[in-house]
Amino acid sequence: MRIKAIEAERFHEKYIVDEVSGCWIWQAAKRSTGYGAMKVNGIKESAHRVSYTIFKGQIPDGLWVLHKCDNPQCVNPDHLFTGTPLANSQDMHSKGRQRYVGQKGASNPKSILDANKVGEIIKLIAKGMTNRAIANLFGVSHATISLIRLGKCWADIPRPPDNENFKPYRSLRSQAARQAASSFQEA
Repeated sequence: MRIKAIEAERFHEKYIVDEVSGCWIWQAAKRSTGYGAMKVNGIKESAHRVSYTIFKGQIPDGLWVLHKCDNPQCVNPDHLFTGTPLANSQDMHSKGRQRYVGQKGASNPKSILDANKVGEIIKLIAKGMTNRAIANLFGVSHATISLIRLGKCWADIPRPPDNENFKPYRSLRSQAARQAASSFQEA
């Protein structure tokens, strides 16, 4: 990426310095990931990559710009270094910032649900409450409730035996739904 002098000037207008951390906190546009963004030569670029290019030069092919400070909004070139995707992953794990891939249920620190809440959800499913209604009560997606209903997640929490509400396509299992479906097939 080539950065014109006017773009470098614009860059310096878009951050503030945090005196405590030394981070230069990006104040302009941000990507959904939290990283700053600005247009360079009409192309939206990540602000930390722009900073690296202005202060340290071109980013070598295949390398990423990583943060020593772990602050995606930081554009301080002293906090930036280049590395491979593998180095980024190793840095993330060494600092305990992994995305918890493979950690399920309560062992995942980002989990909204715990065993007690799932137990309550299972009771509501057994009573015939819909996935969407339960999801709204617990602040999770209806897909999460569906996975619990089918035993595909939180499978270690016991379900009531022989309860029709824990089978797929629940709406087609009621007597009225079965009769409607059979009369439709006969027509």
